[in-house]
Amino acid sequence: MSLKHNFRGAAIGIFLTTSIIASNYYLGSNNNNNEELTTIDAIEFLEGESYVVLEDEEFRQLRTEVRELREQIEEVFIEEEETEVIEEEPVEEDTPEVEEEVEEEVEETVEEEVTVYETTVVLESGMTSHDVVQQLIRANIISDGSALVDYLVDNGIEQQIKIGEHKVNSDMSISEIAQELITP
Repeated sequence: MSLKHNFRGAAIGIFLTTSIIASNYYLGSNNNNNEELTTIDAIEFLEGESYVVLEDEEFRQLRTEVRELREQIEEVFIEEEETEVIEEEPVEEDTPEVEEEVEEEVEETVEEEVTVYETTVVLESGMTSHDVVQQLIRANIISDGSALVDYLVDNGIEQQIKIGEHKVNSDMSISEIAQELITP
């Protein structure tokens, strides 16, 4: 047999195999019975698999509540840092000089603990919100970048960050920093 006959035989085999597979695919019976899946069926299936299904409005409300809780937690941490109790050593009542020294130490400690960092963030074309967050973390303006990114995304303003110089400080809340970043 010649090489021509071998190729012809292989081609016929491939054609027949493809034809059989195609006919089974298009004409064969499907196990799905071609039923359309309704929204109610999908929700029931997901809930049966221990998933929680929320409507769009419920989801938005939960995101808003989470954002508010994060801001409250951030405020509580800031308040705790400001009102940290400084342990004083017992002072004898008869020594006013020692009391004055302790008061001076307390005042110095309080002044040292409240450090406000301030910086000018330079935003350039092509920077992402994550790039901005990294700059703010390096400058000690924020400690948790995810809170700012979440705020920007949740409020739909991550694409509104303006190019240029923005002055921010560590006393500003997440919403104030975000507002500064989107203000030209």
